[in-house]
Order: sequence, then C-alpha cells, then structure tokens
Amino acid sequence: MRITPSMQNRNFLENIDDAKARVDKAQREISSGKRVNQLSDDPFAASQASRIASVMSVNDQLIANNDLLRSKLELTDSVLQSLNETIDDAKSIAVQALSGTTTPESRSALAAAMEGARAKALSTASAQFDGTFIFSGTLTSTEPFQDSGGTVTFHGNDEPLFMRLDRTTVIKTNITNADLFAGPPSVFGVLDSLPAAIEANDTSAIRAGLSDLELIANRINTSAAVIGSDIQLVDKVQSALKSHNLALQSESSRLTDADLVESISSLNLSNEAVSVTLQAQSRVQQLSLIDFLH
Repeated sequence: MRITPSMQNRNFLENIDDAKARVDKAQREISSGKRVNQLSDDPFAASQASRIASVMSVNDQLIANNDLLRSKLELTDSVLQSLNETIDDAKSIAVQALSGTTTPESRSALAAAMEGARAKALSTASAQFDGTFIFSGTLTSTEPFQDSGGTVTFHGNDEPLFMRLDRTTVIKTNITNADLFAGPPSVFGVLDSLPAAIEANDTSAIRAGLSDLELIANRINTSAAVIGSDIQLVDKVQSALKSHNLALQSESSRLTDADLVESISSLNLSNEAVSVTLQAQSRVQQLSLIDFLH
C-alpha cells in the first residue's frame, strides 16, 4: 500500500496531538499534585474519590454541628454551676435566719438577701445560647421564666431537643423545666416563699424551705452530671469523626495523588516525543521536496 503525503500528514498530526496530550497531562499532575484531575484520567479512581469527598463533607458538617453543641453544653454547665452557687447562698441565708438570734432588722436584711438570690436565679434561668433560651424547651425564642406580680411563672414547654452526633448517635441536648426547675419542690416556689417566712420569723416554713433547697441542689447536681456525660460523648464522637476523615483523606490521596518523580519523567519523555516527531516530519518534508525537484 502506497503511503501518500496526506496520510503522512494525518499520522503526523495524530502523533503530535498524542504527544502534546501526554505533555498537558504531566503538567497538570505536576502543578496540581494530582494524578486524577478529571474523570477521563481514571474513571474508577475519580468515582471513588468523589464518593469519599461526599462522606467527608457530611462528616465535616457533623463536626461543625457538634462543635456548636459542645459550646452550648459548656454554657449550660456554667449556668448550672451559677445556679448551684445561688442555691448555696440561699441555704446560707436560711441557716442564718434560723440562728435564734435574729432581730426584726436583721430578718429584713436576710429577707432582702433572699430576694436577691431569687432575682439572681431568675436571671440565670433566662440564660441564652446563640440568641436562644436554653431552658424554654422547643420554644427557644420565648423567655422561659417571668416575674408576674412577685410570682415566677414558666412560659416555655417541657419538650426535649435532640441532635444527631453521627450516623448512629442521637442525644438530648437540653435541660427542661421538668428536669430542673419544676420539682417538686419548685425552685421559684421555694425562693418566692422564703423571704416572707424570714420576715415573719416562721421557723417551720424556713426549715421546710431549707430542706427543699437541699433537694433542689441535688437536682442541679444531677443535671450537671448529665451535661458532663454529654460533653464526654460529644468529644468521643468528634474524635471518631476526625479520625474517619483522616483515613478517608489518606485513601483519596492513594487513589488520586500523583507520583511527582514519575510525572516529571513523563513530562520529559513527552516533550522529547514532541521534538522527535517534529524533527521526523521535517525530514519527511525535505525528502518530499527533493523528490519533487527531481
């Protein structure tokens, strides 16, 4: 079969295109550090890397959500500590009122101090995280406890809030009114009644209030233990998610990362192939011209 000049030109162009494609691929690998930059480079590896990226994206979102939740739990723990300190103050005031040495003036001062403890507890109970009230149940935009004519009333609900930490772990993320404040005995019911009992030197009512404060302190400690356990669980899940992402990243790198030494060698060989092809075509054209002249 006779090879015509047009066939030679076509072969030349195909060879040049192939060599330049290899040059371009090697250059992409070197500049990106990736062997797989597009689906055609390696369809299987590209598909696997895409699947891995999707899983990592889900994990990243879970990690971000859990970081936010941990901050909320830390705030809740701090609020519980503050409330516990307020209840301790109230117990101390009640003990002083039962000392047997009080006067009308000192009882008025102690009643005022108890009112201060009540006000502090009310402020603490309206704590917010990221613009939402932490003790309002699902009514997070509603202030949970409000002073109505000297009596504290609850305006939230007792619905729990749940959050998924990972694909299998869901936890309750809030302390409700029923868990902590409602009782019996009710936190604000006790704190509402004690100032009047102290003013009246009603020792039976003060003793009953002091006993109730002990029960309330126990409830606060129980809630704090639950929050502490939740923080530990979040930390455990976070560690697992981050370890999973590291393993996924390693597998993605194994599938798609370039061997730079191999890529540089390929670039050099491909550039040389382009040069050789051009030189060969140049010689063919010179011979064709000589044949034509003769």
